[in-house]
Amino acid sequence: MLAGVAAGPRLGQGELILRVALAWGLLLALRLWDDLEDRKRDAQSHPERVLVCAQSLAPFRAAVVVLLLAGLLLSGLLFGLFSAAVLVLLLLCLLVVYRLGLHERSGGALLVLLKYPALVLLLRGGLDVEGGCAMALVYGGMCLDEGMETAGPIALVPLSLASLGLLWLLRASPPAMLALLLLVLAGGSLLALLGRGKSAPWTGSQRATALILTVLQLLLLDFGRT
Repeated sequence: MLAGVAAGPRLGQGELILRVALAWGLLLALRLWDDLEDRKRDAQSHPERVLVCAQSLAPFRAAVVVLLLAGLLLSGLLFGLFSAAVLVLLLLCLLVVYRLGLHERSGGALLVLLKYPALVLLLRGGLDVEGGCAMALVYGGMCLDEGMETAGPIALVPLSLASLGLLWLLRASPPAMLALLLLVLAGGSLLALLGRGKSAPWTGSQRATALILTVLQLLLLDFGRT
């Protein structure tokens, strides 16, 4: 939601609540869909998970359909046909990825993670320079969170490119803001690289860093352009 409004017009409380509800509803539906597709693999690596132990998947599948239909309706009402079309295209792309089993191949997680910048585009209702930067920051953060284990150092590329774009956008901002951006990027990247392949506490630090790094840069984007 923050990426959807960064460097944009100020919104009222009601509009923000609707955006948060839409973002969480679509996120829940897409993550649940992803877990349904990964159920066989989770049965081997995570047999304790709810979907693996469930006797019937019908309620979960119904929840995905209801949430996606509600999200499609709400996005169309809030942002118009463009956002509704983005969601439809996203769902079609994910359907192809899952049916062809692309998500199970090497680097396939990076394809599935494209749903996050697509949600940012949906929430913005259009594409602009700041929105493109926000989409890249969100995608880079998710790649940093997920891809360090599945795709190696290449996961840092989207976030690094997004940060360079943000640096260009903030070129007229106070030097302290630019210094903070570089400090956050350098610190987060270093911690992620040091924690690669380490124990669970390191993995937790890596995931927290991905979240904090992305949020701070989105806030910089928002404050730097208003």
